[in-house]
Amino acid sequence: MYFLMDAQLKTVKAFSRQGSAAKKALSLLGVCVKASSDPVKALFDHALYADRFLIITLSDAFHSISDSIKEEDQTTAVQLSDQLKKAVDDYYKKTKAQHHH
Repeated sequence: MYFLMDAQLKTVKAFSRQGSAAKKALSLLGVCVKASSDPVKALFDHALYADRFLIITLSDAFHSISDSIKEEDQTTAVQLSDQLKKAVDDYYKKTKAQHHH
């Protein structure tokens, strides 16, 4: 599982694949990617990627929460865990809805 963190919109969305997260970020930047090209490379090469987006794995997410707790930044840890929980819940709601069609 991958999480797309958008600093501008202050949102976190969950995706099953890194490429899907990259495509979403590119679409938010207004960039069209050819079907044959690598969306992850296209996103990482984009000038605005680092300023606005971060794509992390589930393991990275747990690590970030752990780091916040170690630094005694409880507010960040709680906010991040709440955002990640919502992203996972939304992902599974969407996945469940797709399977019922």
